Amino acid sequence: MSNEKTTKARPTHRVYSVTKTGEQKAVFTEIGAAWPHKDGQGFNLTFTARPLEGAQVVLRTVKAKKAAANSTRRTAGRYDELNAEGGAH
Repeated sequence: MSNEKTTKARPTHRVYSVTKTGEQKAVFTEIGAAWPHKDGQGFNLTFTARPLEGAQVVLRTVKAKKAAANSTRRTAGRYDELNAEGGAH
């Protein structure tokens, strides 16, 4: 499979470096993406960073973003907070 075809399609998975120390929650840091082979027998991986030493590497399916709806809600909420503080006009 050529890399040209792979990079034109959207990745189906994200690659994360997962670290955990003691009682802390696991920290997921995105370090790349994965595309399935046409035959379904493997993946091509592209990394934008290397995992930390001792970290687990985890593949997770890509989920649709709700950025537009959440973005508007966050902005409106922040605007209301600023108005209450007298910071926005």
